[in-house]
Amino acid sequence: MGRWWWWRWSAIGDDCAPRSGLRTKSNAIDVSKTDSATKSEDHKKKEKTEKLLVRQRRGAKRRLKKKLRRLRRQKSYLARHDQEIINKLKAEKKEALKEVKTLQEEKKRDKETSKN
Repeated sequence: MGRWWWWRWSAIGDDCAPRSGLRTKSNAIDVSKTDSATKSEDHKKKEKTEKLLVRQRRGAKRRLKKKLRRLRRQKSYLARHDQEIINKLKAEKKEALKEVKTLQEEKKRDKETSKN
C-alpha cells in the first residue's frame, strides 16, 4: 500500500487530517499551545522571575545597608563610651597615684620626725 493520503492531509479544511499541527475545521489546534505562544509565556515567566530576583536582591541590599548602619552606630556609640570609660580609668589612676605620693610623703615625714 502506498502513501496515497498525504496530499489529502495537506489541504486545509480537510476533515480527515490527523492532529499534526494543521488547523482544520474539525480538529483546530488551540493557538495558545503553539510554540510561539509558549515562548512568549516562558519569556513572561522569565521576566517575572527576573523582576522577583531583582526585588529580592534590592531587599537584601536594603537589609544589609540597615545592618551596616546599625553596626556603625553601635561602633561609634561604643567608641564614645569606651573613651569615657578609658578617661574615667585614667582619672582614677591619677587619683590613685596622687594618693600613693601623698602616702609616701607622709611616710617620709614620719621617718624624719621619728629620727629627730
